[in-house]
Amino acid sequence: MTTLSIILIVSLVIILVLGFVIVTNLLRQVEGLEDIVTDQVGYLRKVSYLIKDSKEHIEKLDSSGHFQVDDELGVFFNYMKQIQETADSYQLPENYGEKEE
Repeated sequence: MTTLSIILIVSLVIILVLGFVIVTNLLRQVEGLEDIVTDQVGYLRKVSYLIKDSKEHIEKLDSSGHFQVDDELGVFFNYMKQIQETADSYQLPENYGEKEE
């Protein structure tokens, strides 16, 4: 064997080993990021359900008419309705985070 053949074989082995190490490392990083995204989707879904539940509760309280605008509690309740309207804009769609096929 010539020196050139030995250098080519050693270079090829080094390239293959480095390629394997790099691909393995990238795969591990992607799997870690997928876990983070899954956790964040779960958190966002919980917040969205909380927003939905609070909207239903405020609507139920508002329909009963217990809070009048002329007293302090009524003013506070109107502020709560405005805050709820703002929070409603952050509610996620039902299929958020599900895998698309």
